Amino acid sequence: MNDGHTPMPPSALPIDEAHIWFTRQESIRGADQIDRYVAMLSDDERTQWQRFRFEKHRHTYLVAHALVRASLSRYCDVEQIGRA
Repeated sequence: MNDGHTPMPPSALPIDEAHIWFTRQESIRGADQIDRYVAMLSDDERTQWQRFRFEKHRHTYLVAHALVRASLSRYCDVEQIGRA
């Protein structure tokens, strides 16, 4: 995923291609990185994230939503940040 600091220009997805994005959630542990991912969440997503009882589930939710937001921003002219 992008480090959250460097804007990446949108990419066109050719009709005959499929892009697969993945991350290893166990490698996402640094406090700065977690803070950047939390900043990507919308207010509603942040509320949902905070409702998870167990850290493991909060972490999975956070990483998944950050990955979706970051990868979709590669194809659309939108920012990764969830809050305006």
